[in-house]
Amino acid sequence: GQQICDALRMLNQVCFKALLRDPEAAGLKSDMINHITLTLRAGCDRAQEVFEELETSSVRTRQGDSWDWWLTGG
Repeated sequence: GQQICDALRMLNQVCFKALLRDPEAAGLKSDMINHITLTLRAGCDRAQEVFEELETSSVRTRQGDSWDWWLTGG
């Protein structure tokens, strides 16, 4: 979970650096925070929740070659 959050933080930094160099983005810092940073932070929070759920759930066994298992974990 932490690696995903670190990657999302880096993505946020890359987005901000690129957008802040763009003259058309002048004055949009609060919008960028609301739409980019908060979205990525929500993704990080959700990823951590999923990892915590998986750590506390019982051991799952793969059933056949079902793609459902790979996509949903069950």
